[in-house]
Amino acid sequence: MRSSGTFGVLVCLVVVGMLYADEAKIELVPVYEKTFDEPIVDVIFDTATVSIEEAKKMGWKEEAFSEEERQKGTARVCYPRVIFVSEAYYPDGAYRTEARIYDKEGNLLKRIKTRHHKENLIFSTNGRYILKARLFQEFEPSWKGGALYRNDGTKLWEKGEDGGFPRAVSNLGYVAALTYLWSSVEFGDYTIFDLNGQKLNVIENPYEGVIEGRAMVKFSQDGEHLLVGFADRYANSQFILTTKTGEVVWQEEYPYTFYDYEVIKRYGIAALFEKYLWGPDALIDLKTYISFIDWQGNLRWISPLEIRGDKLIKISKDQKRVYAMSSEGSLMCLKLDDGKILWHYKEPWAPKSGERLKWEVPLFCEFKIMGDFLYIIGKQGRNWHSSALFVFDGKSGQLLKKIEYPQEKLTFVRATERLGLINIPKGKVTLFSVRRVR
Repeated sequence: MRSSGTFGVLVCLVVVGMLYADEAKIELVPVYEKTFDEPIVDVIFDTATVSIEEAKKMGWKEEAFSEEERQKGTARVCYPRVIFVSEAYYPDGAYRTEARIYDKEGNLLKRIKTRHHKENLIFSTNGRYILKARLFQEFEPSWKGGALYRNDGTKLWEKGEDGGFPRAVSNLGYVAALTYLWSSVEFGDYTIFDLNGQKLNVIENPYEGVIEGRAMVKFSQDGEHLLVGFADRYANSQFILTTKTGEVVWQEEYPYTFYDYEVIKRYGIAALFEKYLWGPDALIDLKTYISFIDWQGNLRWISPLEIRGDKLIKISKDQKRVYAMSSEGSLMCLKLDDGKILWHYKEPWAPKSGERLKWEVPLFCEFKIMGDFLYIIGKQGRNWHSSALFVFDGKSGQLLKKIEYPQEKLTFVRATERLGLINIPKGKVTLFSVRRVR
């Protein structure tokens, strides 16, 4: 959804006057391209085994096929199963106004439509489930509920007011919905529904009565657990780990407010916390911390971070490193087991005395980990007029490549194991093969 803040949307991680001696160490080779008639913001891919010639007609390039596949004359490729069309897209997110479901020949099978600015489409990380979620409407208190679909368009269930405000769907098809809102602030109880729409449990907000707060829910990758975070905004947070059915495993409070967190399968939680420091009449300072909480809820370590701006946290695939990124140009890597800083990348914001920055201060960006590489999309301009892709080595922190896309709005293809980019206004999807160059 569009941010409710008054600040503009500006550049993320833009490098000023930096030399890239090692830029040629990787190359991004386009192996698939397809263009649609309308702006799209997300794609769910499915796979099929087809002939090489058929694969090329589907958009796959010669570079995509191995020698073995060429000899056999067939290859297993992915194709757009679901595309999400948007009538309104912003640097901090997009309204997915319609899902269009196709077969491998590109024939349109079904459509899932939403009411513009009143509903959104959410999908599970494995792309198997699509959730149509109604959004909070200040002057329509009864506007609640949603519907759950498989990615072939089959509707599994639909709810009205008893469905609350759906906010997440797991890889197993379980849904977490805010039961109520105190205003436009995301701060209520969470209700868990199973694949058939049966109400399983309610996870109650422990800060009932607090005027300002925050609530967030994330499912584990395997879908067997979910972690609900509640914060009273200025003092404390509580994390509640439950099973997929909403049965509480543990509940712990911490003397910080959470900003973001990631659930690591049966291992723990990496969390970004904030600490508000108040004087007699006003806020004096705001400090950011990164932490690791084990699977039993114990705070194993917490370390201060000198970063400001919009922040994101990610975990390496081997679960050994945690990354904290700030839109003001910081990217940090820490050891997950003890919090030791392994490296810190910082953009050289250093204009001469009296000079103004040639680039606007950054704010929104996207962050993705694939293998040993970190990918960041920066978005420039109040109206998001240009984008840039940054590729880092996740182990060393070395900036391997920067590609600028003037006058283009880019976002990641999320539901795929390949690096994929979407040029939103052009409706173009590109998948890449990432290769190291000696």
